[in-house]
Amino acid sequence: MNPKLCLYLTEEFMVAGVEISRRNLKLFSSSSGFRIPARIFKNEISLPLNEVKNLYSAFGQISSSIPTNLCFANSISESTKNEVREKLKNDGFSLGNVEPHFAELLVNQDIRSQKNSVVDKLYGVIEVLGKEMNCSILQVDKSNVAGLLYFKQFPEFGILPYEYIISRMIVDGINKIQNNLSHEEVVFEYRRHYKKVKEILPDILKIPVESNGIYKAPHLAYTFSTTLARNESQNIPVAISMNEMRSQVFNHIRSLPLSFNDYFLIEKSLQKSYFEKIFIIGDNFNSNEVKKEFEFLGKHRNSFLTDSDVIKVLLELTEPPVSSVKLANADEIISIQRGEIEYEKKEEPLIPKVEEKVEIKIPQNDIPKDDSHDNSSGFTVEEKTYKEVSTISVMQLLQNQQVRISHPDGIVREFLYLGEMKFKVISSPKSLLVDDILIPVSLKWDVNSQIKLNVERNGVSKGTFQTNLISKLELM
Repeated sequence: MNPKLCLYLTEEFMVAGVEISRRNLKLFSSSSGFRIPARIFKNEISLPLNEVKNLYSAFGQISSSIPTNLCFANSISESTKNEVREKLKNDGFSLGNVEPHFAELLVNQDIRSQKNSVVDKLYGVIEVLGKEMNCSILQVDKSNVAGLLYFKQFPEFGILPYEYIISRMIVDGINKIQNNLSHEEVVFEYRRHYKKVKEILPDILKIPVESNGIYKAPHLAYTFSTTLARNESQNIPVAISMNEMRSQVFNHIRSLPLSFNDYFLIEKSLQKSYFEKIFIIGDNFNSNEVKKEFEFLGKHRNSFLTDSDVIKVLLELTEPPVSSVKLANADEIISIQRGEIEYEKKEEPLIPKVEEKVEIKIPQNDIPKDDSHDNSSGFTVEEKTYKEVSTISVMQLLQNQQVRISHPDGIVREFLYLGEMKFKVISSPKSLLVDDILIPVSLKWDVNSQIKLNVERNGVSKGTFQTNLISKLELM
């Protein structure tokens, strides 16, 4: 049986690999590393299929029909996907039935490597394999499978920051003197100069910088000559201020995570703290300078992947995925760590229990004093006023907003929302202690459902707690 070919298509590149064995995916090599230029945007399909066939044949696999699985970036339109499929079929490629998007493939691969359910959790994928910065937000459903929630593209932000800034400094500097380039010409020249800057960048980066990040000579400039597409015979001298270049590069690097946060997350009423993990993919974002700025999103949740790491994700296209982690049913309690909250399956899930399966004894001195009716001060304490609701979206709660949940057995609990996806227990008759910190696993709470909450007590994780069915939800 011929080995299976894997193709991942972004707007400008086709990432290609071929299965040699079930545990080894061999990369095709080309002048652009493992990425083969493939322009498939603006209704122009130009796939280097002959090159792919030649490379496939190099493994001694000559076939009139190459078994192939596809994977697309979320930015590729359905019409373009259809064109790509037809082009491949007509050129001797036998396509598989499953065509996942890369972001989903990556996140679901990560989910399957975990031991615990991550239902309702959010994942971010920032991919910069081409010139664009493709941003995807995925949410995990009840089957522990991640699906795309939102997608947004930031044009040109996938370019190496130094190439991005220096190209603009060159073109803007020329146009400032000549002042005769149209907007379309300026944009075209930016892109045209990416390749030119790539050639001179090694020399620029060799120039030593002081420990404070500033070049020793304040007016140091890098000089060379270039041309414009309208007249390639005319050489134009260019001088780049090194300190200005460095300043602009750092400002641009800072704008990368801020763009993701300010013009995508906030736009969707999301916060960085909602995310279980954020993947940042691409060599251009793997420098220490870029990684440091992305710590703004949360160093503990960032996971950086190189260009070559992509092939590890594509490996899944050549073999069936391992079985997913066993999920908790609506009537199960999962233990994440050792502690007082333990796993237990209810024997009669259809019959509401009078008591919840998990109990934690509360020391008497830990029970808060109810002083809401203590008028010894002479002042009247205002009664709490709750409003009954059918659904609560954790993402839409306001800081210091109170939540009350009631159960069919008469148990009532009150939580205070602290912001940043955290609650504090105000009152709870059993299992939870006052001042426990709760981190919701479920981001949407409904009447007649159960919710899971990760429990922290005095800074120590106590596991995951699941309530009985909710009979009433109230907000203050």
